[in-house]
Amino acid sequence: MSAEALKKDTKYVDTHPIGTGPYMLQEANPGNYLIAKRNPNWWFAKFVGRPDMPYFDAVKISVIPDPSVQLANFRAGKLDRMPVEKSLYKLLKDDPNLKVYISPGNHMMGLRFNHAKGPCQDIRVRQAISHALDRQALIAGTQFGLGRIASCLFPEDHWCHNPQLQPVSYDPEKAKKLLAEAGYPNGLTLKGFMGNTPAMVTITEAVRAMLGQVGIIWQVDSLDPVAGSDRMKNLEYDLATGGYAWIWEPDLVTTNLYHPQGGFNYGRSKNAKAIGLIEAGKTVTDLARRQKIYFDLEKVLYDNYEDAWIWWEISISAYRNTVMGYDNERHIKYREGYDLTHPLWFKDGKP
Repeated sequence: MSAEALKKDTKYVDTHPIGTGPYMLQEANPGNYLIAKRNPNWWFAKFVGRPDMPYFDAVKISVIPDPSVQLANFRAGKLDRMPVEKSLYKLLKDDPNLKVYISPGNHMMGLRFNHAKGPCQDIRVRQAISHALDRQALIAGTQFGLGRIASCLFPEDHWCHNPQLQPVSYDPEKAKKLLAEAGYPNGLTLKGFMGNTPAMVTITEAVRAMLGQVGIIWQVDSLDPVAGSDRMKNLEYDLATGGYAWIWEPDLVTTNLYHPQGGFNYGRSKNAKAIGLIEAGKTVTDLARRQKIYFDLEKVLYDNYEDAWIWWEISISAYRNTVMGYDNERHIKYREGYDLTHPLWFKDGKP
């Protein structure tokens, strides 16, 4: 079959997802819910001789932006599992009807620079922004202390983390000096966007206040995921909230963020040294050599202030006591590999 014929029958994966996991898309209402039904032909279940996995007939994922509404639904029994907003942790951690787990998260929170156009093309502007951020205060004030100061992309317990890199120092005077050297002695205005969840609004307001202390006015819009995706695709920003989730496998995250063909790049970052290392990392199978490549890649990104990395997540999850099968220690050790191969079930088969 020709390429043109294949293209003619192609369907977009974001609206017609096809995968090899334990569940398949059944129904979706964007911004409201998603229902995934059991995949009876899940390859892993057959491989390990457990064709009854996964055990749930279907899973409904509800989109509830407001943490207080999440909590109300959870306590009312309308949710069985919930990622816990940091502000709710103390309210839930001693509840006898729940199982609450805390673990170092495989996620990074940061700010995204547009290198393709605008003031952030100048490394001195990127440096100024990064030095204007009091990372410890952001963690304390917006994450209730539940976060780890980030130096770069990969968390400190990640196998590709370069231990030689230190978090960028909080130095507002240096930030002002760098802005002046870049031609902005009286400050500048940057445009951007953020997510529209209450937690993200809180983080963004704190960041905006810190930037304001060094003369940077951040005009930032609060957008839903679809609108934010359009802004990102069209490079309609100077500085935006960023980060990445599920980054244990380094090829995916580095390609998506820093390679021109990456799914979240759209031409905003074209660091030749980084691109070369990303491509090299995909061709090497020796673990020690591969780790060295990613150490070098982190150093290249760090030296160029490719983005502003703020913290690595500490994750909290809660389950109703009827949900069985989760082992937090094994999750920490094996990361998403554990989650993808160990389905949950209900006690006595009942919700």
